[in-house]
Amino acid sequence: MDAPPRRTGYSSLSDSELLLCDFLWQHTVMTRCLASEVYPLHMNVGYSHGLTDHQLQVTLDRMKRRGLITISSEVDDAESSVTLTPAGGDQWSLERAPVWDRFIFENGSLSGERFTVVAANESISRRYIGSRIAAGIEVQAGPIGVRRGVSLSLIPWKRFQNMVVLRLARERSTNRHVDWDVYESMRIWWTSLAELSKLPRG
Repeated sequence: MDAPPRRTGYSSLSDSELLLCDFLWQHTVMTRCLASEVYPLHMNVGYSHGLTDHQLQVTLDRMKRRGLITISSEVDDAESSVTLTPAGGDQWSLERAPVWDRFIFENGSLSGERFTVVAANESISRRYIGSRIAAGIEVQAGPIGVRRGVSLSLIPWKRFQNMVVLRLARERSTNRHVDWDVYESMRIWWTSLAELSKLPRG
């Protein structure tokens, strides 16, 4: 993304605080990775929050006092990490309006022979897997395993109830052609902030 998604203005977050939350909503992040000069690299975006290192420390301290984040140690510790709290996640949600019943969490095994998809909606998760197969991203090597009614903490500040877990046996990745147009034409889900910002609403 070349510019941040448009905000709703419903939260108490400043612009820079919201951009920090955009990084933190899905992961605990090392404090040094939040620095303005490396933020675009880690977020894969064309913008940053614009805070100096000192301003970043002050902002993180303020967010911690408001209960929006936790910090593993002193904010000026290069090895410290920052985690969004449920209160911080709620403020972020007011701005970004995540559609959780269309959210897809994916995880591949280290061997590359198994692919796991977690979602609230089984039909959407099956469509997601189907789009990856149709586009040539995955080659199915066995039946899809299903677990329903699962409770999981997929992101640091939120626990999801009654989720569906699908596991796909797949062939190891090769240099095969991927048709991204096919993949995008089937999209009704989101896995990242960039995808959420493009998700049709209504």
